[in-house]
Amino acid sequence: MSLSLTQPCSTIYLWSMALLHEAVGSKLMDTRMIERNIARGVMTAQAYQASVEKLPDDAENAEWVSINSFMDEDDDTLPLMNGHVH
Repeated sequence: MSLSLTQPCSTIYLWSMALLHEAVGSKLMDTRMIERNIARGVMTAQAYQASVEKLPDDAENAEWVSINSFMDEDDDTLPLMNGHVH
C-alpha cells in the first residue's frame, strides 16, 4: 500500500471549492450584488424580476414608526448612533 499526499490535498481542495460555490451562490440575489451580477451576465434582469415576484408580501409584519418618536421633546435634532444620523 502506497501513501499518497495528493489524496488529502484533493479532498481539501474539493471541500473548499464546494464551500466557495455555496458562498457565491448565496450572494447571487444579494441586493448589493444584483446590478453587478446582471452586468456580468451571471443572471438576467428577467430572472431577477421573476424571483422578486415570487417573494411573499410581508407588509403585514412591518412596523411603521414616526421620525418624531426618535426625537427628544426638547430637542429637534435626530439622535446620533456611532456618529451617524439614523
